[in-house]
Amino acid sequence: MPETKRLLWLTSTLMPAMAQHVGAPHAMAGPWIARLLEEVHTHLRCEICVAAPFRTAKPLAFSQQSIHYVILNRPRKWHYWNYPMDGLIDAGKLIDDYKPALIHVHGSEHCLGLAHQHASWQAPTVLSLQGILRAYAPRALGELDLWDVIRQERLVDLCRMAGVVGIRRAWRKAAQFENVILNAHRHFIGHNSWDKAQLYAANPNAIYHHVGDPVRREFFDTAWHPSRYRRNTVFFGNLAGAHKGGHTIVRALPILARDFPEVHFRLAGRLGTKGGYGRLFLNEAARLGIADRVTFLGFLDATSMARELAHAHVFVSASHIDNNPSSVAEAQAVGTPIVASYVGGVPEMLDDGRAGLFFPAGDPEMLAYRLSQVFRSDPLAESMSAAGRRQVDIRHNPKTIVGELAGAYAAAGCDLPKR
Repeated sequence: MPETKRLLWLTSTLMPAMAQHVGAPHAMAGPWIARLLEEVHTHLRCEICVAAPFRTAKPLAFSQQSIHYVILNRPRKWHYWNYPMDGLIDAGKLIDDYKPALIHVHGSEHCLGLAHQHASWQAPTVLSLQGILRAYAPRALGELDLWDVIRQERLVDLCRMAGVVGIRRAWRKAAQFENVILNAHRHFIGHNSWDKAQLYAANPNAIYHHVGDPVRREFFDTAWHPSRYRRNTVFFGNLAGAHKGGHTIVRALPILARDFPEVHFRLAGRLGTKGGYGRLFLNEAARLGIADRVTFLGFLDATSMARELAHAHVFVSASHIDNNPSSVAEAQAVGTPIVASYVGGVPEMLDDGRAGLFFPAGDPEMLAYRLSQVFRSDPLAESMSAAGRRQVDIRHNPKTIVGELAGAYAAAGCDLPKR
């Protein structure tokens, strides 16, 4: 029997088993990576080790359900735009110790994309494109006025570069490192024409492989239905920062309220009220007099998120830039009608308008108009719901995705048999 090949996955985000092991409240991001890990472990014959950085007293390694996990300890709080050299050395040592047949780096935004250059063991590499900072950095403010942002930021956040302006600065700095990372690999995994175009602009010698992202099962277990949703309720699933465009939805609400007095905005995600984007968001809601129309839900697990999607009249993706947002795919899996900004890879996800309605990023007037179209027409909402489900069944089929991933691995030099 041939020897089982080893895969090493390097990611900036904890998998659920890792988060539980270190006592983190939940995996910080990247649920699609955890779902993909589950499918690979089930369907491909290989041994898998997943490594990610986290602030711990010492490196931690453990196994669970025959998957190996390594937590690379960081001496300070980890952000994916930090580039500590000691992190690369630790990751390089892991490569030498584990001796993988292939290294799969999830994301070009973090330093682990250069880990293979700090190892003696030579293995083929594949890098998955996620958020591409060369495109994200110019839109970090979400078209908010820079002076207005500075005026509302706390002095301590400005001095420490910890608020919205700080994120903009960090992304710009990290984009320079990202360009080095994008040229340090040959084989890349992407999801759509947009990230393919971004890749070729940075690395004309890159070999691109299309591989989809699986959607968490919870979103197929709950279905949107015209008889169950809260009429004129807008749901938004990610308050991560200004680039996600939550303020655009807030600015659309006063326009909608003229014809739909019961319109309400429910949003998931952490909202720090003392500083950062949360402070700006709350100030904007208060200024427009619609704070009572906004409900903050905090962090939602997959089951709770699916339930919110099923009860919403419409889901909005208001990003100023986005590659392949999992929130859009999850809304499609539930069947929630979608109104989205025309950015990045979103047009392909919505089948160029056949599975959703578009508005220009940062345009609250057009967003309000698109939402009013859905509010006024139940047949339109139902047709969008059905089209979204058809799209997600085709694009996010786990069996297809595993086949695409195995093909990318084989092209890079690691042929894995199926179980």
